[in-house]
Amino acid sequence: MGVMHDDGLNADAVAGDGVYTLQVSFNESAAGQIQLQVSAAFQGMLKRVFSPLGSLMTWNRYSDSVISLIYPPGWNTSSQGKTLSLISPDRATIQASGDENDAPANFTVTLLSKPVPFDIQSFVASYNAGWFLNYPNVTSLILNGKVANVYSDTGDTANYAPVIAAFIVGDSSIALVTLNDPENDQTPTDTSVFSQVLASIAF
Repeated sequence: MGVMHDDGLNADAVAGDGVYTLQVSFNESAAGQIQLQVSAAFQGMLKRVFSPLGSLMTWNRYSDSVISLIYPPGWNTSSQGKTLSLISPDRATIQASGDENDAPANFTVTLLSKPVPFDIQSFVASYNAGWFLNYPNVTSLILNGKVANVYSDTGDTANYAPVIAAFIVGDSSIALVTLNDPENDQTPTDTSVFSQVLASIAF
């Protein structure tokens, strides 16, 4: 895979600190788990030293003619019109039991038409009667070179659904990405996965 280095370059934090680093890209054909082990040779030792096995999760990739993103192994995707739903195994089990109304998809990605001229603040104010302007937390980000506004109610101050909504501005369309939880009892895992999915979106 490569040679580890301690030169302060390519993800190595500090040169000469005794911590060796290797940064490598994987292109796995299937999502799941891969195991890694470090082998090191030291001067004056006949045998190489091996680290314990470490595990790394690889995710699925969704891609169509407009947008691409990654999502966790074991999750399902479902498309309807311009909306893509991402569904965890736990949520799929609840949906299969007939309680789909009480268990919406974990995340949805909806492609919206981008008006000309365009201003993100005006667009959000006009979308769904300005619903997301009621959210207590607003963050502006740059994701893969695209402007994004993220509206969240993760503190359950207003009990809005969805819990988090992000508007990502593409060249000709806008992606509305939502974290959906009807009871607003999302876990840190939900928000962590949402952040990773959000950061992976590319037009």
